[in-house]
Amino acid sequence: MKEVREDQLGEELLSRIEWLIKLRWIAIGGVFCVIIGVKFLLLVDIPLLSLCFGTITLLLLNFVYFWYSKRLKQDADFQHQRKRALFFANLQISVDLFMLVFLIHFSGGLENPFIFYFIFHMVIASILLSNRAAYFQATFATVLLGAMIILEHHHIIYHHHMQGFVPYEMHGNIVYITGVFLILTSTLFITIYMATSIVNRLRAREQELAIANEQLSEQDRRKSQYVWTVAHDIQSHLSTIQSCLKVVLNGLTGGMPDKTREMVARAEGRTLYLLHFTKDLLNLSRIKSAREMPKEELQLAKVAEKVIEGIKMWSTEKGLSLTVEGTTELPTVYANRDEIEQLFLNLIVNAIKYTPKGGKITVEASKFEYAKNPPYAPFSNPDSASTGSRIQKNLEGRKEGDYVAVSVSDTGIGIPEDDLSHIFEEFYRAKNTGSVAAEGTGLGLSIAQQIIKDHGGKIWAESKVGQGTKFTFLLPIGTVPFKGGVKWQKF
Repeated sequence: MKEVREDQLGEELLSRIEWLIKLRWIAIGGVFCVIIGVKFLLLVDIPLLSLCFGTITLLLLNFVYFWYSKRLKQDADFQHQRKRALFFANLQISVDLFMLVFLIHFSGGLENPFIFYFIFHMVIASILLSNRAAYFQATFATVLLGAMIILEHHHIIYHHHMQGFVPYEMHGNIVYITGVFLILTSTLFITIYMATSIVNRLRAREQELAIANEQLSEQDRRKSQYVWTVAHDIQSHLSTIQSCLKVVLNGLTGGMPDKTREMVARAEGRTLYLLHFTKDLLNLSRIKSAREMPKEELQLAKVAEKVIEGIKMWSTEKGLSLTVEGTTELPTVYANRDEIEQLFLNLIVNAIKYTPKGGKITVEASKFEYAKNPPYAPFSNPDSASTGSRIQKNLEGRKEGDYVAVSVSDTGIGIPEDDLSHIFEEFYRAKNTGSVAAEGTGLGLSIAQQIIKDHGGKIWAESKVGQGTKFTFLLPIGTVPFKGGVKWQKF
């Protein structure tokens, strides 16, 4: 669990750093607007060049922060990444405080009402950093403010009075200066105390939820292990029963009346169905209970061709066209061979089962790059089913990493829209499947989804009744073991 938490904490911290950078873009724009408004609308005498210089410096720094945050994401060592991210967040806040003092100094010092904006950075520090680091930032802000006030008061640095905004006498009033400074610094530390108290409770609650989730996952794994053991026992007995019934049907035990033969045949058929059911149950339980499956570099195209070769005769007997497209020169994925074969088998068998004679089944593979995908495509939530033709054929571009996309489409009976959101649930069958295939376990798509989940991918479906169904899944490209979760961003 420690490794998982490092990954989650690092990703969360990077996300908050990106949020801080975005806030800074807004703040920089706001500062420019305030400077222009105060100078040319309110006609307050301020050192325009110095303030513009400070704001432009902050703008350039934010470009550097933005560039470095992108590089930081590429660090595969989660623990090292998190340490660098914490230092990066501390550095940004410290530089922000220095630049804020710089801007405050050139715009009136304590006379400037924007001096209370230091409070915002105290809240941000409490959210991003540890308690100690947050209090350090409050102390650093106090030292900077104190230094500015003392240097201005003793005329070591020039005091830029905001002519026309406050009386000049306020600068020389030591009681006023001391009072404002003490109130401001105490406010900073009180803000840190209140914010860290809230954040600490939220972090503790989050940790409790993470532990509870880990425990539930372990319990689910043990349950699946138990189901696997029971199903394995049942399968052994069913195999024996089915074999005995087959011997009787083949006449090896002697002749029998037609009525008896019919009843034995029905029993053998139901036993065969139960065998298929327990086999699917075994597969699902095995996948769920396994902590780690052996993985290797795989060419998905070759795996698909191998699976298709084994079931080609069935599709030919049904008069179906089964083709593979766009599978040349695809990158490899790091996956378990048996599970990927099972994935292809379940999806293609489903297509064959629910496609009428003369229909067409197409398996298509291509490289998927997340960022270039059209913003109206449904990848904002790939887990959910999608209808119509919203899933685009152009699978290109992604900032965080690339994937291999595989789709299995057919011209079969389709899936009703009401059923689309449930098709990956265990034992669920669409309402219109009974008219084509009366018997089915309702586990095939659940197994497919579990396999995809174990490999850090996503799977979804689109369908129209009477026109066909298209299942699409993504698997991350790579030659090393998959770590962490896939981060899916919404457009």
